[in-house]
Amino acid sequence: MEKERNIRSADSSGYIVDPVASLQEDFTEITEIHRSARNVVLRAKRFGRWWVLKGAAPDSGLTEGASALRKEFEIALMIPRGIGPNASAIETLPDYGPCIVMDYVEGITLGEWLKGPHTRRQRSDMAYMLTEVVGKIHRCGVVHRDLKPENIIIR
Repeated sequence: MEKERNIRSADSSGYIVDPVASLQEDFTEITEIHRSARNVVLRAKRFGRWWVLKGAAPDSGLTEGASALRKEFEIALMIPRGIGPNASAIETLPDYGPCIVMDYVEGITLGEWLKGPHTRRQRSDMAYMLTEVVGKIHRCGVVHRDLKPENIIIR
């Protein structure tokens, strides 16, 4: 016999029948955080957490943009979890088309961090950590072709 598991809540019945049913499946609170000639990067909420959605810019050409996006997604899957934002899917969004769905990483860019008052030791440690991460990515057979301070998030 299978036991039924009930979860107490503060509502009038005292129980939640399906705790997952209250989570929104569609992306909400979609905000554009970056746009270039090739890509658009969005921040959106789903299942109670933030995500990054990366799609082809509308003027980049639908076929070329979708092909490049698929290739980028396949490359992202080659990188071990925890090194960068984890890519989990490609989904089509109304108004944006196909987008890579990635974890949202909270933090500041390396460019912002470099403006702060850091000691020589802290800057040296940061340089060491960055070379370690880039080395791990290279050992996966991946070369990051857009490595710049704005694309590095410090947690």
